[in-house]
Order: sequence, then C-alpha cells, then structure tokens
Amino acid sequence: MDYTERDYYVAGILMYLFIGILWYAIDKDIRNRYTRFHLRQSLNFWIVLIAIQISIQFVFFILKFLLVIPIFGWLINAFFKLLVYVIELSFLIIWIFGLRNALQSKEEPLKVIGNLAEKYLVF
Repeated sequence: MDYTERDYYVAGILMYLFIGILWYAIDKDIRNRYTRFHLRQSLNFWIVLIAIQISIQFVFFILKFLLVIPIFGWLINAFFKLLVYVIELSFLIIWIFGLRNALQSKEEPLKVIGNLAEKYLVF
C-alpha cells in the first residue's frame, strides 16, 4: 500500500498512543525515519513511566511500615504523595510536548528523557 506524507504524519501522532505502536508493528509500509523517531520517543516515554510507577509503588509499600509512627510517618507519606503528583504532572507535560512535536512534524527529542531513546532504542 502506498502511503502519502499525511499518513506518515498521522502515524507519528498515533505513536504517542498505543494505536500507533500496533500500526507500526503490523504494517511494514508505514516504517520510515519520521515514524521510527516518534516510535522510539514514545516507547522510551512509556518504559520510563512504567519503571517510575513501579518504583513509586515499592516506596509506598515501604512507607506503609512508617505510618505506624505518629506525625512523622504521616508527614513522610504526605510528602511522597505530593512528590508523586509532581512526577505524574511532569510526565503528562512531557507527553504533551511529544504529541505537540508530532503535530508540528518536528523531530525533537522529548525533554529530559528523549536522549535515552536515541541512545538505547536503536532499530
């Protein structure tokens, strides 16, 4: 199947959703430099996000034992919950930047974590 420039543009946008990743895996004709770039950025984003979420769950598991300490345990728990909200908000902003780059047909790495994709996700 022959794809137009617009199809590659749409595929780059969809790479930040799981639909684009599936499309890339199924259809070999959609693979070009632009879609590969946004696929690497997207996979890197999701891998780092999942790793951080697992780490956060581990920290909260440990914090359950500190909750038995009055006031100190509650303050530590509240601090880490606030930290989690800040981390999740920052990942939402990074994801929006990636989506914006795809919408504007730019090949700019994501802030903070984008260079990891270029270094470790080579395909």
